[in-house]
Amino acid sequence: MADDSFVVNFRNQALKLETTTDINELFEGIDLVNVSEVILCPISKLLNFPTYSRSIDEIPPALTIICSALLECKQLSEVDLSDNAFGQRSVDPVVPLLSGSLSLKVVKLANVGLNWQGGQILAEALLASAEKSKKLKQPSNLISLGISKNLLRDGSASSWGEVIAAHSNLQRLEMLRTDLREDGIMAIASALAKCRDLRHLNLSDNVIANYGSKAGKRGWKVVADVIRGAKDLQYLDLSSCLLEEDGCEEIIAALDAQTYPKLKRLNLNGNSFSEAHYAALKDAITHKLSALKVLNLVDNEDLEDSDTVDSIKELLEGRGGRLILEDEDETEEEEEEGFVEEGGGSKLSAAKTEDSGIDQLADSMVTSLTIEESKS
Repeated sequence: MADDSFVVNFRNQALKLETTTDINELFEGIDLVNVSEVILCPISKLLNFPTYSRSIDEIPPALTIICSALLECKQLSEVDLSDNAFGQRSVDPVVPLLSGSLSLKVVKLANVGLNWQGGQILAEALLASAEKSKKLKQPSNLISLGISKNLLRDGSASSWGEVIAAHSNLQRLEMLRTDLREDGIMAIASALAKCRDLRHLNLSDNVIANYGSKAGKRGWKVVADVIRGAKDLQYLDLSSCLLEEDGCEEIIAALDAQTYPKLKRLNLNGNSFSEAHYAALKDAITHKLSALKVLNLVDNEDLEDSDTVDSIKELLEGRGGRLILEDEDETEEEEEEGFVEEGGGSKLSAAKTEDSGIDQLADSMVTSLTIEESKS
């Protein structure tokens, strides 16, 4: 049977959706039954672009209408609401979509202005979806979760840990710059131990360990355990995590504990790696990280006039890769290249390319959407 699923892309259109008429016109001619992905990033950028006309009070009704429409998409596999500054005041309309769409494979909620309370609400919604799948005796479909650049903090970390553990098929987690401290990192990392197919992990710009604050098992040890359990890891970003000497040593020991034949990119910049660690790192790259092509060591110690660092550079260049020792401008899209699902296809291999455009989709679809606006 032919796969009729397709992508609906409203990226960067600065949509102003206030009534059912607006939504009907937006989705006119689109067969929602076969929609596999909807991109709505951003609908509007209120905080950074004050010339946009939407106020914070207008966002919840717009999100309610959109999310109600998306619930009709029974094949929906990806939702991207990133870069919309809706914040805690507007999370409630998203809850039914996240808790009720069991087909979702990819959820992107990066940079949406969440504090830890709002993050906890959305985490509980995703946890509810996992529980529904469990009751139906079905595995969770969620394999990719992006919640970066929100102030989730340790207050919501335990809830997100429950989400990660419940969606144990997770392959990709993006949690950079979420203002986590050691307790939060430990909650997330402990849950990741259940994700045996983890391939892409970004915890950058969080504090892995609160050095000197307390005794006990530090965050970097739990993160090291995650690495040891992720034999299919392809991408690891621990940049600017305040790894000090003992933490650096533990991370390298984890990378040297077994072979990681698929690990292509390793970001360790902005920590305290030094000459004392580079020989062990070179040994791990030589014998255990045979696929590694890109290593970022920017803003670590003893990088200049180091024979070992020079040897690492030569080793990577011999593979057609590179050692990054100075800041570069790279887009997130470039960093994310290469992530694939089992079987070698793209993360949404069944979906048609976005390049076909909304106009062509509308021309080819015959089913129109009618949404009855609920009245309070």
